[in-house]
Amino acid sequence: MSALSDLYRLVRQRCAGVVDIMMDDALRDSYREFCEKSEFLKTKVKLTAVVSGVQIPVAGIPTDSAILKIDSVVSNCGSPLYVNDDYVFDPVTNEFTFTNHFDVVTVTAVLKPKLNFDENNLNSYLVENYGEALAAGAAYRLRLQVGTNWFNPDLALMYEREFIEGYRCAYRLSKDNFNSFKNKVRKHNFY
Repeated sequence: MSALSDLYRLVRQRCAGVVDIMMDDALRDSYREFCEKSEFLKTKVKLTAVVSGVQIPVAGIPTDSAILKIDSVVSNCGSPLYVNDDYVFDPVTNEFTFTNHFDVVTVTAVLKPKLNFDENNLNSYLVENYGEALAAGAAYRLRLQVGTNWFNPDLALMYEREFIEGYRCAYRLSKDNFNSFKNKVRKHNFY
């Protein structure tokens, strides 16, 4: 696991003279938004002995994360289940209510860090591979702070573009990794 302090150097390259506390807040906001927009943090949970009409809580979600959305729900035979037809999910209580009985149901949920997430327990893959984008998101927020020595809205727009490009790249990667259907590219001749 990685920490927010691992990204301080990258933020200081983009926005010199920033106080560590302000940098920390900007990095926290950047990391939360990155995870939300990229939908990169996912978890799979198996629910066993599912009974129709009974509310089943989703266990195994880290305490410093919340469920952003349910990506997929698959029954034990591998067929997808559909919201409102086969199940209902309550996002407030994180509970499922199914309309049929199932032996095993696999739920893939997209996670988002809560406001009070542990800054020393970040996803190391995101920090190592998308650290530049996370730092650009923090610099974007810092460069928009009016009345500071580092205020520069033109640079903020440039860093915002880097940040958006980073989370879009992570989104595409997460969708490719979790998609079981791969359509081969075929060459066509057009006359």
